[in-house]
Amino acid sequence: MNKLTPFFAFTATATAFTAVCMSSACAQTSQDPNASSSPYYYGASLGLTHLSNVYQTGQGNPSNSDWVATEMLLAGLDQHYGRQRFYLNASVQENQYQHNGSLNNSGYNINGGLDWAAMDKLSGSINASATRNLAPFNPGYLPNSTVKNIEDLDQINASVHYGLAGPLSLEGRAGYLSDNYSAALYQPYIYHQTYESLGVNYRISGALLVGMDARHTNIDYPNYVDAITGKASGDRVNRNDFDLLAEWTATGASFINGRLSVGRAVHSDATASNFSGVTGTVAWRWQPTSKLQATTTLTRDTGLNTGFNGIGVPPAELNSVSTSASINSIYALTGKISLTGLIAVTRRELANNNAGIVSGAASDTTYTLRVGEKWAIDRTFSLICQIEYDQRVGQATIYSTPFTSNTIGCTGQALFH
Repeated sequence: MNKLTPFFAFTATATAFTAVCMSSACAQTSQDPNASSSPYYYGASLGLTHLSNVYQTGQGNPSNSDWVATEMLLAGLDQHYGRQRFYLNASVQENQYQHNGSLNNSGYNINGGLDWAAMDKLSGSINASATRNLAPFNPGYLPNSTVKNIEDLDQINASVHYGLAGPLSLEGRAGYLSDNYSAALYQPYIYHQTYESLGVNYRISGALLVGMDARHTNIDYPNYVDAITGKASGDRVNRNDFDLLAEWTATGASFINGRLSVGRAVHSDATASNFSGVTGTVAWRWQPTSKLQATTTLTRDTGLNTGFNGIGVPPAELNSVSTSASINSIYALTGKISLTGLIAVTRRELANNNAGIVSGAASDTTYTLRVGEKWAIDRTFSLICQIEYDQRVGQATIYSTPFTSNTIGCTGQALFH
């Protein structure tokens, strides 16, 4: 059998499935104006993406461009019970590569939670998620490899808010995260993280809220490898932070929030990665018209002190401090077509890391440019296309391989309520 047959058979089957779902019969069923609103939804999507640099390798390496077909089934619900809200979203996907068949993989994403309120002053939320995907190649915090590596990311977060007298309120948060990898090379980077925080907020006016909290974070690297003995001794990170927080509605079109933190992280074994200093972030959301919205974000961080970043990136103590700036925008061109754009720059100061391997003092800078469009064909069907350019420049180290890549792809989705 020709090695391309499974890829094209998969694509043809998924295309046929989507085409059947996009028939007029399906559309009429979904868009019946007399149909009652439902908290449930289900659907399917088919995507085709071209990657110019699958393994994110540097110059001088063989070309590894490829096409990836992705088929996804998804379902969920969003249900209110009085003042409580319960939601659950789930999807399963199959990814097949045209030339790099060893990377074919299945994945899933499950996300659910509860927003609750009791009496007039007490409220909170709890959220849990589980994700399985192919881990990114050459992400910049792990050794570069072309071996298939499946990442399993599980986390749970909870918060409680209690209103005190007048404009004062208390807020407590806690969470747990577990990040696991299938490839043997990545076992030292498996980690488990917990955090707890308690703070007080004060609403100065309807437009300005300020607050402060104390936060404690623990991270366990059970497979940490000692650089001298070569033994898996494990490494534990103990971190404490004090945060100053603010939210300000400057005008009807501008909203600004920020955090300034002073923190200290101590490693039990990888002491070269100990950190002490100031970090923070500020974000400005600007919406001058009903059609245009742009969010500008400036961040100086280590990865630990904001809790979990939600995308499976381990604590950036591996790479010391990162400074980044980004502008993310969306423009409603018409009632059915919207345009999106992202410009981002991230500079990292690379240093000793808690995997037991010294990369040496160095730095790198990553540039990202992304443009896309979403066409809501009707209430059921949509088409999303996106083009992205990524480039990393700097001195090559074990944790930083300069590269350039281009990605272009489209996804068609049918969603029924």
